[in-house]
Amino acid sequence: MLVIKYKIKSLFKYIFILPVLSFCLMGSSCTKEKIITKTLVLKDTVFITQYDTVFLKQYLSDSATTFILVRHAEKEVGGSNPDLSPAGILRAQQLKHLLSRIPLTGIYSTHYNRTEQTAQPVAGDHQLPIEYYNPTDLNQLITRVKSRHFNKKVLVVGHSNTTPKLANLLLNQHIFSSIPDSEYDNIYLIRVYRSSPAEVLHLKFGNP
Repeated sequence: MLVIKYKIKSLFKYIFILPVLSFCLMGSSCTKEKIITKTLVLKDTVFITQYDTVFLKQYLSDSATTFILVRHAEKEVGGSNPDLSPAGILRAQQLKHLLSRIPLTGIYSTHYNRTEQTAQPVAGDHQLPIEYYNPTDLNQLITRVKSRHFNKKVLVVGHSNTTPKLANLLLNQHIFSSIPDSEYDNIYLIRVYRSSPAEVLHLKFGNP
């Protein structure tokens, strides 16, 4: 069974009542969704563990621009521009299933094989082109997304150093450090509001 663990961090909120709706992540059949409500108070972080499925749509907001950030999936060893490994190809498919019900309006990737190949299944599923950005100028990317996708949802595929850096820029705080080389299962949903503090949902997906 695939275990998905995720947590919510809110900079100014400390109590959450979280209805968790599950859907079929790995392509197994589901006849109806199950609602599980769990309330936890643990400083500013809520941890919930769900088996097999997680439904993210409820955590999105039409009054926020949502950045969904991931590092590229596992890559082959060697070379300056490696392709995804078999494990990475599988994770890219898991990401596609995870985001299948999210109404994305944009998909952004750096111009490397490993990031493009991570984004491609999601792009194909949503019938969206992959747009490229410069990982050395993340502020330009933020401005571009806010302008083109105001109060919409976008996926941004990056790297072990650029993904947490982008998250910190969006949150205006240094919260996340560089991702260890061996970790490919982090995903960050960051809701950016016009006048309220940004919020982040940090979760793990796929195989650890």
